[in-house]
Amino acid sequence: MLLFKRSSVIMLLLALVLITGCVNSNEQVVEKHEKSAGDTPTEKEDKPLEADKEPLTQTRALEIEAAFFDQLYTPETVGKTNEIKAYQSKEALIEATLAIASRELVTQHVDDYYREEDGSLYVVPKDGPAKLLSDLPVSINRVDEDTYHVSQQNENELRGPYILTVEFSWIDDAWKMTDRIFEVDN
Repeated sequence: MLLFKRSSVIMLLLALVLITGCVNSNEQVVEKHEKSAGDTPTEKEDKPLEADKEPLTQTRALEIEAAFFDQLYTPETVGKTNEIKAYQSKEALIEATLAIASRELVTQHVDDYYREEDGSLYVVPKDGPAKLLSDLPVSINRVDEDTYHVSQQNENELRGPYILTVEFSWIDDAWKMTDRIFEVDN
């Protein structure tokens, strides 16, 4: 009786192995058919189609703007010093910001507002750049299929009247900030 149970278990396991192998084989045949029929993307289709690109909205532009300022202009510091807690080098801060802005733009801002010293990163105390504000109207202008300019007029005691234009480009399947243009509005 024990021999009968062991042989039944072995037969059952063998059947499962065979069935699993057949299912995998059938999935491979279907996958090969789909590739030959053109139903799946090829390696040449790395760039997303225009229909897959999410539109740049005012909400998305202001979210990227807020993330840019949170990342670069309101970092947590150590105690009452200007030492940045989360990063020890300019390059580390630049790399952390590439998800929302181009390397060229981030490098320019990090070089202007930070200094490295003895293996630590410090913020240079000075007034930051103008910022798109969510409580003021903005205009969004499409430059081309991959670029938009988001502009806002504002005025303050330090700068007087001005126009801030922030450029956003479709890079690596996401909208990223690529330029900031500050103009005095006389």
